[in-house]
Amino acid sequence: MKCPLSLENQDGKQPQSYYSPGDHLISIVTTGTERLRTKLPFNVAPSLQFVFRDPSSHKFYYCLLLIFNIQLANKNSHLLHNLTLGYNIHDNYWSTLRTSDALLDMLSTGEANVPNYSCGRKENLLALLDGAKREISIQMSTLGGTYKVPQISHDIASEALSDKRKFPFFHKMFPKEGIQYPAIVHLLLHFRWTLIGLFASDTENGENFMRIFPPVLVRNGICVVISQLFSTTGYTTALRDSLSKWRHVN
Repeated sequence: MKCPLSLENQDGKQPQSYYSPGDHLISIVTTGTERLRTKLPFNVAPSLQFVFRDPSSHKFYYCLLLIFNIQLANKNSHLLHNLTLGYNIHDNYWSTLRTSDALLDMLSTGEANVPNYSCGRKENLLALLDGAKREISIQMSTLGGTYKVPQISHDIASEALSDKRKFPFFHKMFPKEGIQYPAIVHLLLHFRWTLIGLFASDTENGENFMRIFPPVLVRNGICVVISQLFSTTGYTTALRDSLSKWRHVN
């Protein structure tokens, strides 16, 4: 049986960009690539290479799942009467500049990326699905909210986006981050691991983890011997020094 799923490439220069026309568009901005860092020789200019994730990665799977259901909905006349759904998918390559370019393309109806100028395509942007990093999610909400486009995030979102006064069109599907904490505490107590260390990256996610989780542990009789924020891009001296302190724990 032939698979009904088909992808339409939008730009040959961006292999991870796809577009299919429709009366209403569902747009996706996600990160489907990983940054590949390699040792660089000194006789060439430094550069950052990108490598495509394996198709089995969860974010790529979500995109395929959405496209598959859009195509099934378009073939079912009982679901949509005289209307069709389309999609517009962009990979932001971890870049705020690429994210801005993708958003301008979604908000523009002509061949050029010029918002507020209607020419060519006549689709209406129905929703913006967010699968990017949380810092980029704020960037997306700032621009998309200007046009009152609903933004739906299926990942852990920034706490700043919870402010409905600033971001009234942002909606998150993922539960609050602390929902896993009681289960972690139950697991630690089950194995009697009452002396633990906490390590987190120096990002908003890591800082929230260090601020919220330790009081939960203390209330349940679990002692945090070491807690350390570390940089994922800089030197690891602080991380190694903290790990060496385990030798002095009784």
